[in-house]
Amino acid sequence: MALRLFKIFKNNYKTFISTRTIMSTNINLKEVEKELENNPYWGKYQEKIEKLRKEQPEQYLSRLKAKEEAIKAKEEKKKERKYPEPRDNVKTDSVNKKGLSDILKLELIENKTAEEIKDIWNNYHKGKDVIYSTFTNEIFNKLNNNFINYPIFVLPLPRGDGYEFFLLQYSDNVLHFTPLVLYKKHGENSPECFSVSYYTELKDKDIILMKGDFDKDVLSSLESQCLLNTVHMFYNGESDVRTNMIKMFNKKPDEFKFPEIISEVERLGFIDITPK
Repeated sequence: MALRLFKIFKNNYKTFISTRTIMSTNINLKEVEKELENNPYWGKYQEKIEKLRKEQPEQYLSRLKAKEEAIKAKEEKKKERKYPEPRDNVKTDSVNKKGLSDILKLELIENKTAEEIKDIWNNYHKGKDVIYSTFTNEIFNKLNNNFINYPIFVLPLPRGDGYEFFLLQYSDNVLHFTPLVLYKKHGENSPECFSVSYYTELKDKDIILMKGDFDKDVLSSLESQCLLNTVHMFYNGESDVRTNMIKMFNKKPDEFKFPEIISEVERLGFIDITPK
């Protein structure tokens, strides 16, 4: 990721951190109580627990909450993500980029229509751990213009009861993603966990091919789809509100308000982008 990204966050990071809080949820009493009842010591302490529930309900609730938090912490520890190691002095622009000819034999599709190429592309990637799609020139040009003008952004990905933030940077028809927590630690050497390439070699046929590769230790297929779909919703130019957000982030980062991204993502919800 470019050094410019650090400059954007240098003065605004404290504001951002204050917004990155885990949202609270109602305690699921039934699940916690079931956990207690399955405990081998339940029979021994059942009478005392029942007495506490009836005579001191607030204290009982407080203990249930503590128990729930302990269960959550235990589960979260199990699900610790294996983030990749930082790269050694490798900048985004210098990463070797594969062209469409490295994936398809272009001479075999030169006489195919856009619809036929779309079917070939989708069938080729179906069942593989990649994200894929196709676009018309008109749709891609709208995205690309905003990518070029506003190449850096940050987006929240819903996870559990809160969000994890990811930084994105666009360069040479490729979107690069890295977790914010890794960028804070490694700066420009942060390893990417998700890259999305847009292949324009067949634009004369009015078709742009897209392929995204993700690190399964960091993102699931569904999370990758969700993240990319959110990016497209912010960059497609169909919403002045979202366009102003990416513009503000790149042009006036000190005035950018992170809570507004969360509110907008929550308003949008999740939209499946799996190609049909």
